[in-house]
Amino acid sequence: MTEPIAITATDHPTCPICDEKLTADWAGQLYGIRVCESCRRAFARRRYWAFIFDVLVLFVIIEALQFVVWLVDKPSLDRVFKFAAAILELAFLLRDGFNGQSPGKQLFDLQATRVATGAPAGLSAGLLRNLPILLPPITLYIFAELKFGPRIGDGLAKTKVIWKHYRDKAPFRPPGSNCHQCGYDLTGNTSGQCPECGTTTIGAAPLADLAADEAREGRRVA
Repeated sequence: MTEPIAITATDHPTCPICDEKLTADWAGQLYGIRVCESCRRAFARRRYWAFIFDVLVLFVIIEALQFVVWLVDKPSLDRVFKFAAAILELAFLLRDGFNGQSPGKQLFDLQATRVATGAPAGLSAGLLRNLPILLPPITLYIFAELKFGPRIGDGLAKTKVIWKHYRDKAPFRPPGSNCHQCGYDLTGNTSGQCPECGTTTIGAAPLADLAADEAREGRRVA
């Protein structure tokens, strides 16, 4: 009689964020790490709402200033309003440069960080990662990118947005210490093989591997 095949933990790797078992039809890539679709969508939704909140804050402030100008009804205030509006628009582009957190990111527990070190993004990185939103068609494309992690601006600024509550989890930590297949922490591992899933590629996912994974999902490597 044929012995039953024992299913081990390595046959069903878990999501590195929520620790639920991954299945073939409910998993995807987030920063090159395979996670469950629930976590990937939850992270993307937080990014959507953070952006919408930042836009609403800018809109409310500009409308409030415009109302004051209309109420006072002095021509000289028109120039002041235009100057203030320009400053606010610049602040909107710089919003991720203050410890990596815009008002929306603070509200939704997100942070823009530098890919290589995990340090919060500064003013220059904050500006560079937000420049692409000046072109409306690119903004729509950016929204489509969010569920994969990096967007166009992150590629330019070498940044990534993390979910702060899970900053020590595989998708959000600096690269080089996790298996690119299952996200297992490989710090100190010298065997050349992941003990969780058995893959022979360790550390940050090689660019070719990421390209293959993301080609299957219909997008480019950022």
